[in-house]
Amino acid sequence: MSRITHWVQASSRLTVIVATLVVTSRAGAQEGGVPDPEVMKVICPPIAIRVDRLTSTFTKPIDRATRDANGKKVKVSDASGEPTNVLEKRRDLCIEGKLYVNGTFIGYTLEHGDLLNAKDVSAIPVGSYPASIRKGGDMGFRIQLARVPERGKSAPIQIHRGNEIGDSTGCLLVGTGVNLDRCELVNATGAQATLQRAVSDQLAACPNSSISVQVGGDPGLPQDQTCEGIERTALAAERAKRVEADKLWEEAQQLRKAGPDFRQNDKDFAQAVADWVRFETKASNKLDELAQKVADLVAEEEEALKELREGRFCSKCHRTATEIEHDEHVSFQDHLGTVQGQEVPATPEEIAAKAAEFDEKIAAAKKELDDGKKDLHDREKDLLKDLAALQDGRNKIFAAYVAKIEELEENGRAILRAANVQYQKDHKKAEDCRHAG
Repeated sequence: MSRITHWVQASSRLTVIVATLVVTSRAGAQEGGVPDPEVMKVICPPIAIRVDRLTSTFTKPIDRATRDANGKKVKVSDASGEPTNVLEKRRDLCIEGKLYVNGTFIGYTLEHGDLLNAKDVSAIPVGSYPASIRKGGDMGFRIQLARVPERGKSAPIQIHRGNEIGDSTGCLLVGTGVNLDRCELVNATGAQATLQRAVSDQLAACPNSSISVQVGGDPGLPQDQTCEGIERTALAAERAKRVEADKLWEEAQQLRKAGPDFRQNDKDFAQAVADWVRFETKASNKLDELAQKVADLVAEEEEALKELREGRFCSKCHRTATEIEHDEHVSFQDHLGTVQGQEVPATPEEIAAKAAEFDEKIAAAKKELDDGKKDLHDREKDLLKDLAALQDGRNKIFAAYVAKIEELEENGRAILRAANVQYQKDHKKAEDCRHAG
């Protein structure tokens, strides 16, 4: 038969429950006998540290980032164009909280804004963490949390003193007061001393006490239903939208770097010009030949009519000396000997007939020359039309290229505007949740 007796010791700072189990049914013992020391167990209550997150500076619109001509992220409003890291822009954001030990208020806490648990610059996730005491070094007494997601030995999370958010690399700072607008604490040393006394007093009374730290939220609620869970969900959604917008801006940036695709247009343009150059060269050579032919015919006519009038005319074949020498490649005198002709002046009728013959040849050559000029002119007009059409196509390609970039960038901005509006609504819901708690 067993009997349990409870003793309760109370103080202003803590309550220690000591349970002594007395086993009276051991061999040789009688009911109501003296407890055996080997079976007496002392059970110490845990030191329960709670941090209630109250409000944060995440009330202003999310500061967005875009990219400069070199693809580096810069603030939209940054006229200097200096590169800026999205997380660095948020290092001044912070969360205010209240710290309790076993229900007794100790002081205020200050953490980085919730940046989805990013190392060194974000508040840690809502949760309950086993903890231990650390001492020594410049920071003195502090509480070190264990099993914090994605925070290993290289980046331990502690509750320690600090005057401003810059003194934290993801840890919780403690002070007796807080200036949230400046992300600063008041009297960090005093709050540290109060925390140390509260924890040390219980450990002195009951050294076996374990330490647990509940950071934000109600342990009985699913994480996404806590105030911090609402905030984290909102941040995650906003961050996903930023990633989506970033992809659009990256695509626009790649388009800017690549430039418009004029390749086919340039190929067609070059082909048209090359075809024209070949045709124009050939046509010009032909026109030069025709012009020379006309000039030669005119000169030949003048010479022939002169010879007819001067008597250098064959009585047998009725041709001038120049015609005979040109056609037969022999001298006029040799020709006369061969045909037994005589050098005689031509009659007026023969002179008129020869002039008409030359005029007909000259007219035909001039017509061929004029037709060649007209064909060249028409082809040139067609080329100019083709080149104008190609230039118009080039302009349309460039306009579509610019419109695509503007569409991508505007879609990115629209996504961020909508994301910011939604975040503000969700953030207000989280703030209302905190104030209601």
